[in-house]
Amino acid sequence: PAHVRLPPGYRLLHPMSRGVFWANYLVHHIESGQDLVLWLLDRDEVPTEVPNKIKADLLKIGAANVRGFNGAIAVGDIDDKIFAASFANDGESFAEIVNEEGLLPEDKAVPLIQDLNLTLRPLHEAGISLRGIRPERLYRDTSTGKTSIDVVATIICDEGLVSSSRFDDSVDLAFLAPERYDGMLPAGSATSDIFAIGAVLYYMMTGQLIHEESDP
Repeated sequence: PAHVRLPPGYRLLHPMSRGVFWANYLVHHIESGQDLVLWLLDRDEVPTEVPNKIKADLLKIGAANVRGFNGAIAVGDIDDKIFAASFANDGESFAEIVNEEGLLPEDKAVPLIQDLNLTLRPLHEAGISLRGIRPERLYRDTSTGKTSIDVVATIICDEGLVSSSRFDDSVDLAFLAPERYDGMLPAGSATSDIFAIGAVLYYMMTGQLIHEESDP
């Protein structure tokens, strides 16, 4: 849309999607010549501390410099919004893998999860958790087979759901640890990440959610 105000140095290509308090766009970064995904977080739709916490988390994860993360390469403020820019995801998501290849046998599904754990472990040791892990936000490189995580999407989308209690359907809850939507661990933890990874593994091997509840 023409009225969208972007940070300096970015040119709008087209809108991508919209959530509870965020919207993301495909943009062209003029200096590097690369096309990126730019997220804009609206402070008016959720408590002020939510986007501020997301900003702090993205900066902290970027400083950790762990392999396998598609994290924010730029984070800042534009007018009354917070922005975060990240690379577009390469490869195929775990959800796409299941849709294209069908249910995965143990000898194919487990190695993907093991590779993800190599990424998550140093973050957990540093006290960082990702929360909103779902098949749509986990990727496998089609040439190397290595996995990666769309960090910006996992954190932004998860914080929006939990802070507003706007759960769209049972899929939102199926990968969310119960202590997250009960408010016991509002900031997330290694435990909630492990729950989500287990739910992803179950989905990839069975094609089913671990439960079908749509109301926490």
